[in-house]
Amino acid sequence: MNNGLLSIIGLDGISWPLISRLNREGILKNYYKYVVRTGLKAINICIPPITPPSWNTIFTGVPPEKHGILGFSKFFKKDGNLLKGFYSSLDIKYPRLNEVLAINGLSGIVFNYPLSYPLKGWYLKNQVLIYDAFSPRRFIYPKSLENKYIRYFYYGEYHSFKEHYEALHRVIDGLLKIENNLQPDFLIAIFREPDNLLHMHPWIMTGGITNEWLIKIFELIDEFIKLVSRRYLYLSTVSDHGFHIFKKAIHLNRLLIECGLDPSTLYSEDLKTMMLNFISSNVSFYPYLRFLLISSKITRENYRRILKNIAKFLGIREAPTSHFKDTTKDYFMDQYDPGDSYYIFFTKRELRDRCYNQFKRYVRVCFKDVEKIDINGIYVLKPIPYGNYTFTFIKASKITKLIVNTFVHHHHQYGIFTLKGSQTPNKFHIINNIDISPLILYYLNYPLASYFNINLPIVQDALKNRDTKNYKTIWRIKRKIFWKHI
Repeated sequence: MNNGLLSIIGLDGISWPLISRLNREGILKNYYKYVVRTGLKAINICIPPITPPSWNTIFTGVPPEKHGILGFSKFFKKDGNLLKGFYSSLDIKYPRLNEVLAINGLSGIVFNYPLSYPLKGWYLKNQVLIYDAFSPRRFIYPKSLENKYIRYFYYGEYHSFKEHYEALHRVIDGLLKIENNLQPDFLIAIFREPDNLLHMHPWIMTGGITNEWLIKIFELIDEFIKLVSRRYLYLSTVSDHGFHIFKKAIHLNRLLIECGLDPSTLYSEDLKTMMLNFISSNVSFYPYLRFLLISSKITRENYRRILKNIAKFLGIREAPTSHFKDTTKDYFMDQYDPGDSYYIFFTKRELRDRCYNQFKRYVRVCFKDVEKIDINGIYVLKPIPYGNYTFTFIKASKITKLIVNTFVHHHHQYGIFTLKGSQTPNKFHIINNIDISPLILYYLNYPLASYFNINLPIVQDALKNRDTKNYKTIWRIKRKIFWKHI
């Protein structure tokens, strides 16, 4: 049995209301017994509640504007054009928690960390890194472990809950085999299953779970948490966001028109495809509609034609890919899904500032705040809605109100955080995801980073009385030396 120091279990998309309901149904009984009833618990506020920036905020202890990951897509300027690419590990500008622990001499395993590729973005001394779902290829570092263990780890399209369960069972089996073999000081494993299942089957949030294989998926994670809770001195569970059924949405198109802009050409073919898939996934949310579709035996092609008409009605428009290279377009939104539109990117500062002044009029109406950010030569606007609002892109000519009624499930700002171990208080808190790495380092009694901007009094006091390190500088030097000798 391993007597490691720290295990962090990431539960992508999990929220406290869902955990409470699953416990009442007897599905997460070990999680409640070994984690929730003892130790520190918190609502983890994640802004933006988007997978890549939120996980990197959690593990670097700095906000997206500092660590550099603002969403799924990377926007950058070249020759006066605003171009679109994809983020990678090389874009992360601060060390992640596992690298900080490695700098302090610990060994570890990291599984499914978003943006794990390429390897050269990491400092990996005494660590195992297993690829994530965003990676362009499957890999395990070091290479010597790949041939033996890569067969356990596979991300693909699952056609049934049974297939999903079997794949997760292999993943956990592989993780435990590597962990038993290496006996690491820390284990970081992020499970994407809650997020995937809630996106595709939103009824999980509202009704009882009766499918036996779906129950087994959650029970498998529950057993894994029970096992690692016995192997590590500290156990933490954390999510990058929650899920919520929203009944109010902020009509971003209406706001952009108020700023004197024309949002009608904003969207790409990617957006249209993603929205069609989103509508498709929501069919199960409306049982009567689902019954009509099945009973009338509509073919797949006719079904997609119906969805295209729905998309057309909602104003989801097609634009050429070259749209992102067109200098006549001065602003873009990153996310495919309107609920993720926490950033608006501008090529001109004056245009961004004009929109900022207009958006600020609605602070305390539907926005908590609106922020201006300059990053990579691009001017960014960050509207932060209140927790009971999401965003919508419904065609502006069809709706004149800023706040519209909706009924949609999507990412929510409130995730979860727990920490169980020596001297952790059995209390409930509200924290920000930026505070999680500092809090863990505090309880592990390691130096905090000199660049942390901490909101928790207990850790703020520790900064005054404990040595700090500039992990960023140390990390950059050690990473360069590490790969030079590989």
